[in-house]
Parts: sequence; structure tokens; C-alpha cells
Amino acid sequence: MIKNGTFPEIILRKMEDHTKAELLRSYFESIVQKDCIIYNSIREPYLFYKSVNYLLQNVGNRFSLQQLGKSLGSNENTMGSYINYLCNSYICSDIRNFSFSLKETKRSDHKCYCIDNGLMQANTSRFSPDSGKFFENLVYNELVNKGYQNISFDNGKGECDFLAQKDGDIHAFQVCYELTDNNKTREFRGFSVPQIPVRTKTLITYNQKEQVDDIRVMPLWEWALEK
Repeated sequence: MIKNGTFPEIILRKMEDHTKAELLRSYFESIVQKDCIIYNSIREPYLFYKSVNYLLQNVGNRFSLQQLGKSLGSNENTMGSYINYLCNSYICSDIRNFSFSLKETKRSDHKCYCIDNGLMQANTSRFSPDSGKFFENLVYNELVNKGYQNISFDNGKGECDFLAQKDGDIHAFQVCYELTDNNKTREFRGFSVPQIPVRTKTLITYNQKEQVDDIRVMPLWEWALEK
């Protein structure tokens, strides 16, 4: 699931990895062509594809529209439109830096996540199957599936991966495929958001579990099964 995503045909049918990649690529091409380029009458399809590939290769990385436009030889207005097209076609989700001010939120940096890890895998060659980026993307989609709303991040002192609301409360999440002595301090620092009234703090790993003060360290599978 981390590598190939959750499309039913990919999961249920027995096929070689290269066949899965081709099928996922065909899904991607169909969505991009029909739901993005044709539907929105995009005049520069090459630039659009270039933008999509860049975003998929940088899942979970902070960026501004100005920086993105400069990197791709375009401008922030075009990049903003492209991201809206991708979100409306459900290829990507765009989240912003947390703020109680709507004005500040609109001016803040972006992070993009892909709707399915399989689409991400089929269109990037940069990540290994167990990459932290795939894992973080999977956790983001599970937050959506579990009904969390207003998902954002915090790029303050600790750079919290996700802040998400549910039943009127704000919950903080850090994502770390494997927690080690080398990264534990950094990951726990992500929960240092004193300006935000956080109800729970959960650090999601691949298979580790412990309680450290008010921080729950949980494997993804167990957290996903929680109601």
C-alpha cells in the first residue's frame, strides 16, 4: 500500500510491478488530460505536466507560489490556478500553514499531497518504496479518511507535520517511518506549538509504539484502526 496505493484493480489483480506502473500511469494520464487540461482549457500542457511532476516529487515540502513559478519558468498566478485544477480533479490536496487569521493563511506557504501513493510512485523515480515521503503522504490521506478537517501544518519552532481539527478540537501529528535516537528529539520538537491549543499529540511510525509524557507513539496500522 505504501508503494502501489489503494486503487482496487492494483490491489486485487495479480500483475508484475511494471504492469502496475503502466496501469497507474494510464490512470494518471486520463485524469490529467480529461479533468485538468481539457476541462480547464489549459494552453500550456507541457508546463502543466512539468508542474504536476514537480509537486509529486516534492510531496510534503513547503513552497510558495512565487518560488514554484520561478522554479518552473512561470508565475505565481498560473501556479495557483494549476494547483486549484489539481485539487478539483482530486489528484492533489493543498494545505497551508496554520493560523487563526484567514488573511495570514492565504499568504502562507503551501504543501501538496497526492490522493494516492500509486499515482505518486508511477510518476516519480526519486523515492524508494519505504521512503518517508510515501509514508507521510499515506498518513495525510488517512487523516482525510478519518474525518479530520482544516488540515494544516506549522512551520514554527518545531515544524509540526499536521494540525487537524475534529469535533471542535485541534490534534497534532508527527510522521516518522522509523524513530531513532538520532531523530527523536527533532520529531518531538514538532509538537512545540504553544500558541495552538492542541488536545492530543500523536507520532505515527511504521511499527513502533510507546508513550512519552503526553505524546502517543503509534504504528500506522493501529492508529488507522482507531475510531
